Amino acid sequence: KLYFNDARNTNFKEEYGQNLIQVSPNPVYDKLTISNISDIKRVVVYNSTGQIIEELMVETDEIIMDVSLLPHGIYMLELHGAQK
Repeated sequence: KLYFNDARNTNFKEEYGQNLIQVSPNPVYDKLTISNISDIKRVVVYNSTGQIIEELMVETDEIIMDVSLLPHGIYMLELHGAQK
C-alpha cells in the first residue's frame, strides 16, 4: 500500500489556477493517476525520508504512474507549474 499526501489534505485536491488537480486512488497499489494538470510541467515523487524517487516531465493533462514496484510507505508529490 502506498499513500500519497500533500501534508494538508489526505485526499489531495488542490486549486491550481482554475483546474482542480486530482490524485487517485489513495492509497494506491499499482497505478496512480494525476489528472487536470494542464498547468503543471513537472512532478517529483519523494519518499518519507525526502529522497527523490521519480521525476516526470508533464506534457499532457493526465499522467498515470506505475508505482507497483515501490516499497509500501508514504510518499509526497511536488507539482511544478510553468515558470513565467
